[in-house]
Amino acid sequence: MKKQVLISKLLKELINQFSNGEMIPVPELTYSGTCLVESLKVTLSKERQSSTIIDANCGYVYSHNSINHTLFEIQPISTSDYIQSANWIKLTHPDSLEFILKATTAAFKFFHSLPTERHNEFDFVYQHRLLNKNNCYESFILRFYVLQSKIAANSIQFMLHAKLNPLLAPVDENLYKFISIKPYNLFIKSKLLDSKEYIAFTNTEQEIVKLVNKGLDYNEIAKIRSISPDTVRTHFRNINLKTGMHSIKQSCFYAGHFYMY
Repeated sequence: MKKQVLISKLLKELINQFSNGEMIPVPELTYSGTCLVESLKVTLSKERQSSTIIDANCGYVYSHNSINHTLFEIQPISTSDYIQSANWIKLTHPDSLEFILKATTAAFKFFHSLPTERHNEFDFVYQHRLLNKNNCYESFILRFYVLQSKIAANSIQFMLHAKLNPLLAPVDENLYKFISIKPYNLFIKSKLLDSKEYIAFTNTEQEIVKLVNKGLDYNEIAKIRSISPDTVRTHFRNINLKTGMHSIKQSCFYAGHFYMY
């Protein structure tokens, strides 16, 4: 019961990030309940992917082009639904729900704290598990970023892009608390989410991840970064400690899905 009360409280907090006290959809975005996707010039759903547009003014979902109908008994969020949709909550892995609500709420509080001129830098990625028709959990990587459009200029829309990635499902339960959020340094300073509650890489570690995934060894990375090979090895150790993996290539392969999306 205590957990249900906590989840309810966290969900209410998340919803408040979108309400602005109005809860009125932006009319320019709506046409017969469907988002004017073509006018946004966005490449939407491909195999194993889905895209959803969310109005930051009210939390309504205007478009959901998705593979969900092939995977789930019910769609987690359907067209013209509201972000508080109970469906995605029912299907979310119970061990992840509390963290997802905390992290997502913190991310949007962080977005609202950013100066307007830095809104375009906002980028938030995390891992989500949803129960499929076969009663197994599918692993998705979800990414929120600000969508620019010429319509409804006074409102902000977020693109929520989801990629099905069963190969990324980690053995270590702790890795489901792995996030990427930008601008990272400002997020750290905001202290909106306790650093002990999530796993994230520093900006330097993110650069190391990208270089390892390009096939470079520690000597080559040392030259590019103008640091000693021993310093690179230290970064390798820290990266492995955060992922719980013993191979730097495995760690960077995993992290690369978040930082290179």
